[in-house]
Amino acid sequence: MGMRLCLRDHSLVLEVIDDGVGFDPDGSYPGHLGLQSMRERAARLGGSLEIESAPGLGCRLRAQFAAAHEPVFG
Repeated sequence: MGMRLCLRDHSLVLEVIDDGVGFDPDGSYPGHLGLQSMRERAARLGGSLEIESAPGLGCRLRAQFAAAHEPVFG
């Protein structure tokens, strides 16, 4: 398991990586809204969420947001 937070090309990038069992990120999981709600939350903040995974190959989540010059909250 690994996690990285960095500033890249004027974007704030958060990556979470694991070597677990993996899954099909495009698969249908009735009753499970986790991946979709994570994508929607990132979009509401003006960002994006990429999910790379496959059965047996672990998972990489990458959330990317434009770096703000002023505080977003407060």
